Amino acid sequence: MSAYQLTPKATRDIFDIWLWIARDSVESADRVEIAILENCQMLAEMPKAGHLRIDLTKKAVLVWPASPYDKYVIVYDPRSKPLRILRVVHASRRKVWRRGI
Repeated sequence: MSAYQLTPKATRDIFDIWLWIARDSVESADRVEIAILENCQMLAEMPKAGHLRIDLTKKAVLVWPASPYDKYVIVYDPRSKPLRILRVVHASRRKVWRRGI
């Protein structure tokens, strides 16, 4: 099993996502958090699975939708060992992508 590391920003992102969803349903928030972490593990095992999005950031990072909750996107550095998860953001938050990664 390959390893991954969440940056402090990614950890905060996941916590904020959980808090937002938990306002309506703690069970749903738990499901989304688990799915995000499972996707992080999958990326650690297959780091080239993501997509290069030079329209969103100038850094050499890849993005991956946190399936099945594709509105959340995992941003990561595929060259790092262990794999560094940089951010987990809502797909519509392009400003965060440009300034915060």
